[in-house]
Formats: sequence, structure tokens, C-alpha cells
Amino acid sequence: MKDMDAEDERRKEEVRHSWDISFLRFGTLGFMVMVPALIGAILGALLDAAAPGPFSWTLALIVLGAAGGVFLSWSWMAKEIKHSNEIK
Repeated sequence: MKDMDAEDERRKEEVRHSWDISFLRFGTLGFMVMVPALIGAILGALLDAAAPGPFSWTLALIVLGAAGGVFLSWSWMAKEIKHSNEIK
């Protein structure tokens, strides 16, 4: 009976832990995409003011920053999934 209680307690803790980790991962992924895009926007605005051209530096650097952030997020999640599969 004690073994069943301990097992149930472990499962509950595992579910709580996985929910917490999932929530933190979601936030981290958002910041990993948002921060490079914001840096691109700031740098692009500075470049547009300093060296205006036929295209918008701001838009180009936002897209570049977001693409870089998506790549960073993807590689980080792939590493996290690999790590969690090794633990199991």
C-alpha cells in the first residue's frame, strides 16, 4: 500500500514538474524570438536614420532577427528534447 502511495505521489510531482517546465520553456522561446527581433528593430531604425536607402533597414533587420531567434529556439528545443529522452 505504501508503494502505491509513493508511486502516486511521484506521478503527481512529475506532472507538476512537467507543467512548470513547459510553462518556462514557452516563455523562454518567446524571448528567444522577441529579443533578436527588437534588437533588429533598434539597429534598423538607427541605420535608417544614418544611412537611408531604397529599402527599409528596420524591416530587413526585424525579419533577420526573428529568423535568427526562430533558429535559436529550434536548436534549443531540439537539445532539450534530446536531453529529456536521455533521462527517460
